[in-house]
Amino acid sequence: MLALRFFAITLRGNTTPIFGLEIKRGKETQAKIPEADLALFFREDFILSDKIELVFVECKTYNNPFAEKDIDTMTILAEDFPNAFFVFATLEKNLNSKEKKIIGRFIKYLKGKNPKKKVMQVMIITGTELYSEKEPPECLKGKIENIPNSTFPIMNNKLLRLSELSQIVHLS
Repeated sequence: MLALRFFAITLRGNTTPIFGLEIKRGKETQAKIPEADLALFFREDFILSDKIELVFVECKTYNNPFAEKDIDTMTILAEDFPNAFFVFATLEKNLNSKEKKIIGRFIKYLKGKNPKKKVMQVMIITGTELYSEKEPPECLKGKIENIPNSTFPIMNNKLLRLSELSQIVHLS
């Protein structure tokens, strides 16, 4: 619910959520069907001309780190939905080194699929952002002070901008 709140209230987007979405692709066994904790359609503003983005969110609670199976699921979803955004949301304040490594590998995988893209559509949201009442980058106080302003993304698309910023902040 905090991940949905982040997109709907903190980012002030128009959202349509789908919880526990399973994507049946063919003759997979029940164990192989990819499932997203949260999928949503997101539009930055409530203006009808804005593009609607598909977002898949993998959610984790305290003491429950992201694992290889989560990356496997996101990889399958990326094969079927290459233009979607892939979000890793955790209540923890920081990712551990293993989580950084496997999410970084997923980003490299996506970059290999589309080397011309400047920013991969992967976002990391931690408890710092999920519990904040402020919109990014203000909700990242304490994490962005050592990042030069020149590295802050300047793009029109809010989700792309936030994807790049979150990768700088959480994977560095």
